[in-house]
Amino acid sequence: MRMRKLFAGVVAAATMLGGLALGASTANAADGEVTITVNNAQAGHTYTPYQFATFGAPQQVDGKTYVEVKVADEAWNTALETALTTSTAAQGQPSNALVTKGTDGKYTAGAQDVSSYSSNWAAYVATLTPAQLRQFAALLTAPTGTQASGAALTPSEEQQGTSQNITTAGEGWYLVTDSYKSGDTAVFGLNAIVATSINGVTGDFVTGDEQTGQGNITALGAFNAKNENIPTVDKTVADAANPNVDFNGQTVKIGQKLSFAVKGYIPSTASGYDSYPYYIKDVASKGLTVNNGVEVYASDDANLDTAADTLLPANAYTLVGPTVQNDTTTLTEVSFTDAKSYAGKYIFVTYTATVNADVLENANKVTNEAQVSRDNQNWSDPKKTENDTLSFEFTKTNKDGSEKLEGATFSIKDGQTALRFVALATKGEYRLATSDDTNTVNVVTSPASGKIVVKGLAAGTYTVTEETAPAGYSSTFKPTFTVTIAKGQAQVLTETGSVKYGLVDSVKNEVHNVKNVSELPLTGAAGTALFTVIGLLLAGAAATVALKSRETKRALRA
Repeated sequence: MRMRKLFAGVVAAATMLGGLALGASTANAADGEVTITVNNAQAGHTYTPYQFATFGAPQQVDGKTYVEVKVADEAWNTALETALTTSTAAQGQPSNALVTKGTDGKYTAGAQDVSSYSSNWAAYVATLTPAQLRQFAALLTAPTGTQASGAALTPSEEQQGTSQNITTAGEGWYLVTDSYKSGDTAVFGLNAIVATSINGVTGDFVTGDEQTGQGNITALGAFNAKNENIPTVDKTVADAANPNVDFNGQTVKIGQKLSFAVKGYIPSTASGYDSYPYYIKDVASKGLTVNNGVEVYASDDANLDTAADTLLPANAYTLVGPTVQNDTTTLTEVSFTDAKSYAGKYIFVTYTATVNADVLENANKVTNEAQVSRDNQNWSDPKKTENDTLSFEFTKTNKDGSEKLEGATFSIKDGQTALRFVALATKGEYRLATSDDTNTVNVVTSPASGKIVVKGLAAGTYTVTEETAPAGYSSTFKPTFTVTIAKGQAQVLTETGSVKYGLVDSVKNEVHNVKNVSELPLTGAAGTALFTVIGLLLAGAAATVALKSRETKRALRA
């Protein structure tokens, strides 16, 4: 059996270039325990170690470590030979197998006779170039019935993206498989070929293969997980006037400006790649006007701080959009051809958008979805924000509700702010106006149906004042009332003012008018109002009588 003496750094470099990590040794998890570290471990993946070769007779020469590499057993030698002699070329194309077995039983690699390695193919594997080792790693499978050489590792959701240790059977060269579930189907990702520490020796450094994401690996017994889960994304919305308060699920009004932030993460292992593409897309629903001024930040932590975080220059990424699509959604795309310089950082895409009148045609809500991708094909599950607009309504009637009244006008305030409106196609329906609207009105008018509907509002309490009574009805007894609206709750009408006439029916959502004082209620606050009016009338009559009495006395003296 041919035993190949190897400089550990050479073995490491070869393995790294094959998509697996080798270099300086890692610390053992416990005395006598040899581990392999999986960087950027992926939740739900199972990493299983299989030892296919052992290291023996380590020697230190001029600060460098030399070892002998020996295949684990005949079954593994056969598995290594199969991987080396299998072609991956397309049908009809010349074979690209790393080793060819001739009819005479000899093995050749190009013009070189490599038959002497046939009893220990592990030693030959250590001579492969980076490209060759990548091909070998992809083709190698454990012999049928082979048990794991140590404990398989399955990271939890909490361990996603962290470094986790696989406990092995001892020092040596390992095939580490990566399996995971896609739906109900078991999937095997790219293999890793990893050497453990060598007799506890440290200090042998190599440069890893950037094509396989191992460029930042410099230590034996570690590799970067090659099969990444689809990255995750987060999305937040806030009122532009108060951007630090989460506004998802809250109500909004037409004309309100919202701030949006999309958050992605570039794993620290991205620095090991020759390039690390990263894609972000954001879709704002109908009812949102996305404003110009998209900004992209890199942050050391998961919380955006525009004052402290790094605002990336426009040439650091490619921005497409915001673009209004045929379905009236707005697409914004940010892409990095290489995000490796942001390894270990969070990427935030921020912009503002204004709620527009189209929200009324989108089930009175605006939504926003964001996704991220590594390859622009497999996208994360969308993260969605949603905000609703509300409305209120009431019907103008006579005192007993039997007749709907047309022509009454009402002004509406939000706090101390008088609101303006745009009349909609259906008579009696209005929406909140914005500063860009023309043909606005400062009062809403009841139609023949008596029903007034006001749309595009946020939750709150609005003050409604009747300004003009319908024709034929008293202009003295006009109610003022509030309407309180909240998401998922029935509106509440409450008559207000120093004098309440009992003309607001909060059960039927009706607002009444009377033709004269005799129609006012005689009980409760409304009754008090009536007696106040009668008192004023009587006081007026008494003053008239007194005046006439004085005039009569003067006449008698004359």
